Amino acid sequence: GPGMDYQIDLVDPLTKVFADEVPDAWVVATQMVLQGEPLVLQLAYQRLRDDDASFSELTLATSLSAQCFEINQVPSQLPTWPHPDARYLRTTPGLFPDLLTPLTGPVRAYHGQVRALWLKIPTESLTPGSYELTITLTETASGQVVFSQTVPLTVAAAVAQPPRLHHTEWFSVDCLADYYHEAPYTPRLWAIIGNFMVFAHDEALMDTLLTPIFTPPLDTAVGATRTNVQLVQILPGTPYRFDWSRLRKWCQLAQQSGFAYLEMPPLFTQWGAQATPTITDTAGTALFGWHVPSTAPAYRAFLQALLPQLLAVLAEEGYDRDHLFFHLADEPNASTEDGYRAARAQVADLLDGLQVIDALSDVRFYENGLVPHPVVADDALAPFLAADAAPLWTYYCCAQTTAVPNRFFALRSYDNRVLGVLLYRHQIQGFLHWGFNFYNAQLSTRPIDPFAVTDAGGAFPSGDPFLVYPGADGQPLNSLRNEVQRLGFGDLAVLQQLEALKGRPFVERLIDVTAGMVPQFDDYPPDAGWLTRLHEKAVATLAAAAPAHKKE
Repeated sequence: GPGMDYQIDLVDPLTKVFADEVPDAWVVATQMVLQGEPLVLQLAYQRLRDDDASFSELTLATSLSAQCFEINQVPSQLPTWPHPDARYLRTTPGLFPDLLTPLTGPVRAYHGQVRALWLKIPTESLTPGSYELTITLTETASGQVVFSQTVPLTVAAAVAQPPRLHHTEWFSVDCLADYYHEAPYTPRLWAIIGNFMVFAHDEALMDTLLTPIFTPPLDTAVGATRTNVQLVQILPGTPYRFDWSRLRKWCQLAQQSGFAYLEMPPLFTQWGAQATPTITDTAGTALFGWHVPSTAPAYRAFLQALLPQLLAVLAEEGYDRDHLFFHLADEPNASTEDGYRAARAQVADLLDGLQVIDALSDVRFYENGLVPHPVVADDALAPFLAADAAPLWTYYCCAQTTAVPNRFFALRSYDNRVLGVLLYRHQIQGFLHWGFNFYNAQLSTRPIDPFAVTDAGGAFPSGDPFLVYPGADGQPLNSLRNEVQRLGFGDLAVLQQLEALKGRPFVERLIDVTAGMVPQFDDYPPDAGWLTRLHEKAVATLAAAAPAHKKE
């Protein structure tokens, strides 16, 4: 029959569907979600009919309203660094499923090519109870139904809560300005910034926003600069006089987008804190930069003038000192300890009582008090956990390639989702990632086209430099990796909700029994099935405890 012309199956949402590999079909059981948790499904399809046409068009219909995305294949020239572990799906350059584009018309089914759709069924407006979600694909030209499947859905009588987690992905305003060819800060650039802020909060579940009071001294070649996106305008001459209008506008946009916290860029340069960030006045004069050492008295005088006024303005705009994070310099290590210590001495009194966080791997920086609030690489957590470091955040980037969670194109989606349960199990309060929208080559030597170059110009494994793509209309486009990361944060949220009901020891036992071990960042079960079972058990327990609703 007509169905033989196509192979179409629901597949596990954690399966990455490659064009040249038929995935395993998914055994469909009743799906149970909390009210407000989306049901997430993945549908793989290919055309088998072998005639002169390379593709045919199919029309998708769902019996419950759904958001549908095509999962597009994206090139990677550098999928992995040398010596990948067994978790990597592919290690050679090629096309990887990642870019999600909203499905706006028919689906193209290509001959001999496996493609996939990502379906999200929102449940906020569904009353608790049982539903049948029917998914149908019809050949547009012939009108023949080529696929129909029903997924039983139970919406629990318990409302999903958002995860409690500090989460920041570094927001690169200069990359938006460069990609969209807009000077900072034109009205159009402000609109684009607002679009990306809303996505960052609502879709990537960020609560903390990197705020370029000056152009962040991150991923910049020594002696070079990135596009100037400094929000704090400094009038020429002395004493220092500041125009705060741009910063106030930023704060108002951040507030409207839902951000409770702001994060300031590092006060010193990366990899050793040896120099000051590039900071210019409104006449274009570089007051500070690579040519000014971090210990320069002039920089101390500048910060003495800036920081008290900055704190006052931020507080007026709704961000008091409890809702701010500061950085000194990114990733200090043993070889750069002296420079970091000297830079810290410059500002320690000015930052007294403020939350200062920095990314690092060396536990000595915590033990000797240099970094009281560490953001630790997820392959370096063990000594911090042993020391009961608190508050403790974690991060990963291009260097965390084996054994630990990450979100490279070439890794399993499992290794992305598992982060959420691990954050819960080890009581980690924050997650930081440097790559929300870094559309540059390494060290920002040049802008790149993120639809063609996904590895920062052959520098970092694809999936590290950015989480969102820049859509043609100034709206961000989603990624499979963001959707899977959200599933992980959904696991975190449901475990936190269960803890409020049953206490932490109950939840820890549930995790360990379901996993068959105490899952660690560098040692968790080889297969992902336990994550789904854990989520199901947590939802079922919450549902059973919910007060019975009388039928109207």
